[in-house]
Amino acid sequence: MNDDRFTVLRQMRPQPSLDVVWTAEEQRSVRERILADRRTDEQPAAVPRRRKRAAVAGVAALTLIAAPGLAVAIDDGIKEQAFVDAYGYWGEMIGGPVDPAAATRVATAPGPYGGTFSVLTSTNSRGLTCVAPVFETTSSATADLPDDFNDGGSFCHEAPSTRPFGFDSIGYNNTAAVWWASAGEAVSGKLVDTDGAVYPVVLVEGYLFGWYPLPSREPDDRPTLIGYAADGSEVGRFLM
Repeated sequence: MNDDRFTVLRQMRPQPSLDVVWTAEEQRSVRERILADRRTDEQPAAVPRRRKRAAVAGVAALTLIAAPGLAVAIDDGIKEQAFVDAYGYWGEMIGGPVDPAAATRVATAPGPYGGTFSVLTSTNSRGLTCVAPVFETTSSATADLPDDFNDGGSFCHEAPSTRPFGFDSIGYNNTAAVWWASAGEAVSGKLVDTDGAVYPVVLVEGYLFGWYPLPSREPDDRPTLIGYAADGSEVGRFLM
């Protein structure tokens, strides 16, 4: 009977990005209560008292979140492993394995929905560096490695980019659009949307990184990246 209920629960499960409002322990506790056989001679499973307030807050938050959340579902005991698992493919690079567990945040900026936009790097003994921009929660940004985050893609290279200022790559997930561009002579920049909103830009490994909100835009409704040299002069600009 429990197996049937679990199947029904999985089919009714809301968008996974809403997992950010409940911890994995709270999710498991509620799931076990629902799946339990409620015979009249049995007492319902108790929710630990210290968790009640958090659970109620989670239910309230569910009614307030209209935009996608920042977190992926993470089970107990693997939060420290979440980033390592997401970027485990770095260990298969032709230039030698790169260890995601050795990654460090080299730049952070305000992210969407009150979170943090971070760029992390890890370098192996042969000089190959892998770079990963992520969207993470504010609490995740205080951990050694991201543990509540959305993958923004990654790339690996043997030396920082020396290409001229210009567009390089852009990707989309359920949080926001994330992009990076060769910095050239630019040491800073800003992304200006068509409505005048300005989004942060960071410099890492010869690239400018940033994000802007979804949905994706029409060709004539894209934000503009502006790059600046060390003396404050404009290096260039282009539509994302």
